[in-house]
Amino acid sequence: MKTKLLNTLAAIILVVVFLGGLVLWNKPSKVAPVPPVFLLANYTMESAAKAEKQLHRPVLVLATADWCAPCQQLKRGALVDSKVAAAIELKTLPVYLDTDSHQDIAEQLNVMSIPTLYLIRDGRVISKLSGTQSSAKVLDWLNAAVDQK
Repeated sequence: MKTKLLNTLAAIILVVVFLGGLVLWNKPSKVAPVPPVFLLANYTMESAAKAEKQLHRPVLVLATADWCAPCQQLKRGALVDSKVAAAIELKTLPVYLDTDSHQDIAEQLNVMSIPTLYLIRDGRVISKLSGTQSSAKVLDWLNAAVDQK
């Protein structure tokens, strides 16, 4: 009787461990991909600053990090919305800034929290928007900030 109970418990433990392993193995990545509008533009801070003078569009910096859950929400949400992406592409020079990889630039921008969107003209931050935001909020902020003189 005792042996049968131990065998049953052992079988249950093996099934739980196996199923737990499957869940962990098939777990989707927590890191959101770089939003296409930032990926396709492929600007660095330096190249965007040079292009700003020629194209007369402000630089839009997304300060983010892979470990930041709100950053992943913003990258999967508002920043892939077609209206937001179109506005970013038409009105700005988008720069994706991984604050862990580019701590020097994060310090220059005085990044205090992430995610934060920075709008920069002539090397100066003219507006910023922090935290996870809706598409409508990002679009309203972007339009108002770009039109600001």
